[in-house]
Amino acid sequence: MWPWGHLAFGYLAYSLVAHRWRGRPPDGREAIVVAIATQFPDIVDKPLAWTVPILPSGRSFAHSLLTASIIVTFVTIYCRRTGREGALAFCVGYFSHIVGDAFGPLLAGEYVYLTFLLWPVLPVRADTEPSFAAHFESLLSLGFSAPELLLVAVTILLWVSDGVPGLSEFLDVLPRPNRW
Repeated sequence: MWPWGHLAFGYLAYSLVAHRWRGRPPDGREAIVVAIATQFPDIVDKPLAWTVPILPSGRSFAHSLLTASIIVTFVTIYCRRTGREGALAFCVGYFSHIVGDAFGPLLAGEYVYLTFLLWPVLPVRADTEPSFAAHFESLLSLGFSAPELLLVAVTILLWVSDGVPGLSEFLDVLPRPNRW
């Protein structure tokens, strides 16, 4: 799944959770936490596998359910001790990324590609083209998948229906042009 697919899937999942359990759409901070959490496994694993070859694959350490459980536990404890919100948003965003990466191989019956879920207990297959350039090139040659584009479109509609949470917070951190 590409980054925008992870973002869409994570926001969709968290919005459903927020509506069901909290009776409201996500607020701006929650939407931003979800956005960060949906990218977190790739932000950790891809550079450590492709740029600084410490990890065997771009889906290993942070994509492992073992690691994810530990990180989510620490984030939850931190949020509770400091009185901060966002643990549920982080948890849903993080685990939605892992589910999104496991979904394709699971449907295809290619279970050998799911060993990342229990890394380092199970070995992972090394990436065949371990670089950002190679993956960007594959994006250009393969194009976008229709299901992923549909997911993004549906999620954008839901996000707008939710009141575009996170947009104003995101715009607030952008640099503003100087006005003379």
